[in-house]
Amino acid sequence: MLLKTGNPLLTITLMKRIRPRVLELGLLGLVGAAVAVLALTGCVTKAKARAQAREAYIAGQREAVQRQQRQAAGGDVHIVGPVQIPILPWTSGMTLMKALVTAEYNGPDPTQIVVVHNGVANPVDVKKLLAGEDVPLQPGDVVQIDAPQSGPIQAQPRR
Repeated sequence: MLLKTGNPLLTITLMKRIRPRVLELGLLGLVGAAVAVLALTGCVTKAKARAQAREAYIAGQREAVQRQQRQAAGGDVHIVGPVQIPILPWTSGMTLMKALVTAEYNGPDPTQIVVVHNGVANPVDVKKLLAGEDVPLQPGDVVQIDAPQSGPIQAQPRR
């Protein structure tokens, strides 16, 4: 077989389209047609395929190393309280308000917030926070949110 596309139907279709033209143009036409088919089907040389596979492998290794470094450095921010996403990857410039929005805080206004950094508890003034005075977070911080228990919404009996 002249072509290998990985898809037998595509190979047959391409051969049917190319064969009459190849016979018309002779050997030079055959070479040109084969190059055109390779360009159309996205075939690559073994060397190029190996290089692409090597690049993908290296990129995966880099990502794994970065993930391990983040974990070793305690690069996540943990939020204990009424949130949908309790663990956030720390990013430069992360603040308490940004973290609460990203974590999808879903409770009433908190009564108390404590940011634990390197084992030291730092209380946050909730009124100042709600007034716009934000608190920067560091990798490995744990945010503890105490909110009044709203509990599930109860249906009121009809009167």
